[in-house]
Amino acid sequence: LHLAAGGTEVQFVYGANGRGKTHYLLAVEAAARSKGFVTARIDCPIGASPFGSLRTTFEMVATSLAAPSGLDADAEAGVTSIIRAALADGAVYPAAEVVAGIKASKHLCPEFRNLVLAYGRGCRDDSLTPSVRDDLEALLAGSQTRSVTVGSLYKADKTLPRPLGRITTRNAANWLRSLLSLPFALGYPGVVIMFDETERAFHRLTARALQEQLAHLRNIVD
Repeated sequence: LHLAAGGTEVQFVYGANGRGKTHYLLAVEAAARSKGFVTARIDCPIGASPFGSLRTTFEMVATSLAAPSGLDADAEAGVTSIIRAALADGAVYPAAEVVAGIKASKHLCPEFRNLVLAYGRGCRDDSLTPSVRDDLEALLAGSQTRSVTVGSLYKADKTLPRPLGRITTRNAANWLRSLLSLPFALGYPGVVIMFDETERAFHRLTARALQEQLAHLRNIVD
């Protein structure tokens, strides 16, 4: 009820190898989806810590989000999939109400909110060229491999709202907050994020790197 009312709660689960931590997260994921929550379960392999930087955290979460309707293993995941699902015909709320909820949210920074609106409306109306759609998807996912110039987007599609932006080291905290607030703004009851095997992320780190990653983790919790 606390989460469904827009609240936030953080829980840490500890157990020795083989004691069922992953199975527990799978059960939490299934229960959350059955209640309509967006979920993201992220494995934390050695050498690929989700807490190395907030940009990395953003990208890992953004590419792992799944709408509650995507229950099968082959369902598409990612922030763009939950936007399309919320605006699709037959969704829980009419598209006009969803758009109004996005605009009214106080937790979405303007450039991120406009990306969501541009992408959602474009997909709903089938008005995006493949190139513009790919660029908007890369920006929403925080991709660090696809280079996108916002100026070129405006040249390609003059109907796009302003401002649009991209995640950077400087604005990463605001973008991460926007990302985690987006499911509620889209009309879902909330989002449940699960980091599995997080202790792997802290292996073989120098003292300075460990403090930096713990600081990022505290920022995520805040």
